[in-house]
Amino acid sequence: MKMKSLCVLIGLGLLAGTSQAAEWYVAPTIGVSDNDEARMVKDDESWMVGIGIGRNIGESSSLEFALDYTDRNLGSNAVGYTNYAGDFSSVALTATLRHFFREEGIRPYLLAGLGVSQHDADQPVVREAKGWDPVFDVGGGVTGKI
Repeated sequence: MKMKSLCVLIGLGLLAGTSQAAEWYVAPTIGVSDNDEARMVKDDESWMVGIGIGRNIGESSSLEFALDYTDRNLGSNAVGYTNYAGDFSSVALTATLRHFFREEGIRPYLLAGLGVSQHDADQPVVREAKGWDPVFDVGGGVTGKI
């Protein structure tokens, strides 16, 4: 990921509080992906960055469209997968619906979403080096103003 793009994402994160107009919001993402060797990637941590744009719909729901980028290191100690190395990156485009259970303060929510992910591996082992896969999101969390 280029430094210029990362700076733009951080800048958007700083502006997110002021860009939440009555119905629309910007949701930058910076996180860590904890990998496991069963997926033919090293079990080290990988950074993930992304940006989402959403709109509040109704009193208790929102719809968000997001673009996420993750870069992992290929390699594993799993049986039969010890002689390869390289990078494995993915870009995902998702649409997610959140339902909030409170209107003020700390707001717990459930979410469900779907989308597509484009992956690119430097050194394929079994699968194609490049391709598209479906993405499904199901989860929950809490949000609130700082």
